[in-house]
Amino acid sequence: MSSVARITSADLWLGAVMTAAIVAGLVVVASRLVSREAFRQLKWYLVVSAAVTYGMLWAVFGSVYFWSSVYGSVFPSWSRWVLPFFFGGVDGLAALGFWWVSIRVAKWQVAVFIILAGPWSAVGHGIAMLKGLLTVPYLVQATAASALAFATVEYMFYECAIVAMAVGARAVSARVGIATRRRTSGCS
Repeated sequence: MSSVARITSADLWLGAVMTAAIVAGLVVVASRLVSREAFRQLKWYLVVSAAVTYGMLWAVFGSVYFWSSVYGSVFPSWSRWVLPFFFGGVDGLAALGFWWVSIRVAKWQVAVFIILAGPWSAVGHGIAMLKGLLTVPYLVQATAASALAFATVEYMFYECAIVAMAVGARAVSARVGIATRRRTSGCS
């Protein structure tokens, strides 16, 4: 008799509460560290960071680690190696939309950007549930509410990492740009 690992609603609720606490702290820190002007300049850095992040998450977890136990039952087998590119692109475009909405609010632009990932995740995971996500053995003991609660804050956590990556990429880009300008102008 083989034992199949299963995640329960209690596991997901606990994970959601813990992740929400972490996200709340990260949102406050990010909102204080990233000014309105700096956030406006992060546009394409956020898009690329989101595309790379979600593409890698799908490559590692969706197409490899959880393919047999979860995603192989929800998606056709031919899509296994296409999904990271597809979801990387879709989530990169979603980040562009989040940025566009966020720059239109008066305050807490970074917080709005991060929080928008929650409803986005709920829509995506809701569609996956309609396709049978919760019927796979790994998730059969989970409720839709617990799965959506966890997925919502999970994506907000990813969005915190995406903001950090975008800030870092912009800083590196600015340093490289300064170094390049110095070399081309003859300064050292």
